[in-house]
Amino acid sequence: MAQMAPLKTETNESQIHAQAQRLAHLPVWKSLLHLHRGEPQIANANFLLSWPHFSPEAELKAMLELLHSEGQTAACRFPARTLWLQNQIQLPNLDTEKCPDIAEFVSKAPFEKLELVFADESVTQPASILGHSFLKISGYRQGRIREHAVSFYTHAETINLPKLLWESLVTGKEGLFSLTPYDQEENKYLVNEQRNLWQYEILTTPQERALIRNHLFELKNSQLSYFFHRYNCATVLRNILGLVGELPPAPFGWSTPKDVVKDLHVSGRVVNTQVHLADSWLVAQMSNNRQDLEVIRSGLLTQSADPLRPDPNWVTENVTALRAYNRWLRHKGQISAEAYERNEKSLTPQTDKSNQIALQVDPAQNPVLSNGETHLRTEWRQTGPYARTLFQWIPVSHTLMQAQGQGRAETELILLSPTVSLDAHGQARLEEFQVFAMRSLIPWSPLLRPWSSQTLIGYGSLTGHPNDRRSAYASLELGITARQGNMDLFAIAGPGLRTPSEKVQPFFLRSDIGILWRHGDKAKSRLTWTHWIQNSGQPGKLEMEQSWFLKRGWDVGWRYGTFRQPLANIRSLALTLAHSF
Repeated sequence: MAQMAPLKTETNESQIHAQAQRLAHLPVWKSLLHLHRGEPQIANANFLLSWPHFSPEAELKAMLELLHSEGQTAACRFPARTLWLQNQIQLPNLDTEKCPDIAEFVSKAPFEKLELVFADESVTQPASILGHSFLKISGYRQGRIREHAVSFYTHAETINLPKLLWESLVTGKEGLFSLTPYDQEENKYLVNEQRNLWQYEILTTPQERALIRNHLFELKNSQLSYFFHRYNCATVLRNILGLVGELPPAPFGWSTPKDVVKDLHVSGRVVNTQVHLADSWLVAQMSNNRQDLEVIRSGLLTQSADPLRPDPNWVTENVTALRAYNRWLRHKGQISAEAYERNEKSLTPQTDKSNQIALQVDPAQNPVLSNGETHLRTEWRQTGPYARTLFQWIPVSHTLMQAQGQGRAETELILLSPTVSLDAHGQARLEEFQVFAMRSLIPWSPLLRPWSSQTLIGYGSLTGHPNDRRSAYASLELGITARQGNMDLFAIAGPGLRTPSEKVQPFFLRSDIGILWRHGDKAKSRLTWTHWIQNSGQPGKLEMEQSWFLKRGWDVGWRYGTFRQPLANIRSLALTLAHSF
């Protein structure tokens, strides 16, 4: 291929150095390089020309030299960098749309509108409990709208949780980019995984969309490692969206999909918001307001050839949720295609007649309005004669006792959280280290019939009693939750393992029975009885906890507990202050 003509007088070394110094610290250049606090998140020579002696200035200088020496070949290798530099300094015309891959992309995936899509957290999948975000691009081709999804992800479909945590936090997993028809992604999250989708239309110019399109090819051709805590769908999208305007600084700690949604709103680029509700969410809302659920279920499940004759009193109010339940039953294989069509035919006429009650999403479920997912917690605790001050750092989480609105389930996620205590003499010790804690209290419904669960992996006192030695432990519990208005009653139980000692065997059974109730949007209370069965005895703990939600992000609370041990009973009182950001 012909060499590129010299860059006039600007290509001498001193001027290239001056250009690099001026441009290297601009926000768009840092986004193109995927820098976090000045450090590259894609540390390999395929992506960084100056690696391993990287700096933003050295990378920009190397890019200018590559354009000078290789011309169109360099432009097709780094089309986004080339396009941006052409708008910053005087360069010969290098048309990146002539690059074969980009020309094919333009012909198949028109890009006239950009949207950020957030899939709600999944209460049944550990890898998805923080939600997922991806891009939607759309435009017209031959008079038809074409929609595609652009997603960065890794394979996390495994029941081997320790292996998943090790690879996603320490060694890294293979990061994958995909460009797929949007309806496939929508079906995956909305139907297969039953997660609500939030769509945010982003104000962009044609030049900005071309820059994003070109940058996607730079990423597709790079070797990317997925890390759950430092290079995930949120961090990748933050850098991509940084090409259309500077976002607020990345949060201290982990960046999550909700953080990207919030920062995009702060940037003022969101011009329209839509939410698409999963069928199970619609059905759950009906379950909270209906008493004749078994009648509804048997009516839709019948396999007879007789058409469904719905009671107009409940169809008029709930036709949207009934049709959603019909779809859900068909997706789960609980009714035949013929039964589905029969039900749909019976419900469709009611749609035009009915004055449906609007199904409103609780504002607390909106990612924009949610609390931060990094927590700092301080606690003063008196356990028997022992007083301690505890400090807990939770890099990414949402906790059971913080405000969660009137959502479908009360959930908790805690990852890699150390708790350090100081006694009255100022002596510090590691009180507990929670590797993974996930709780999902999903209200039982005769229609959906979901299970509640609790998974705990960590190091510390199994019961919280000061005489209970610290050990590594893991437990898994299953059960049910019943919702009555603002109150949830739950019962879960299951097996566990702990590191053994001379007197304690590794196996135990744990059960939790309790009540969780919400006092509007101001406070939350919990009463729980926890019981362990092990060879050294059957300790138990009765605990009452209450938290008040102050201004956004601040909570205060108290907790009182009584511990029953084979040799000693003891009481505990704690006062807490927590901040999420």
